[in-house]
Amino acid sequence: MSNRAFRNPHLYAKLVEFVDVDERAMNYPKSIWDPEDVREEWFADKIGAFLLCISLCSVAVNAGLLCCSMACDIDAVSLAF
Repeated sequence: MSNRAFRNPHLYAKLVEFVDVDERAMNYPKSIWDPEDVREEWFADKIGAFLLCISLCSVAVNAGLLCCSMACDIDAVSLAF
């Protein structure tokens, strides 16, 4: 590590580009895991909205504004997002 070139923070990006490496590649078959198959509900904003809905329903149930049977149905909420 005495070579100063290895201290360059941009070296990794340059090496990946030079060698043409797919950083997301793996040894699993695509039937097990496809890194390009990204679903909309996996994004942080969708997860946040889902958790907010569950939290608001919980607060409403605790405040007596909703009965337990009227509270958010997790399957219905996840389908909506």
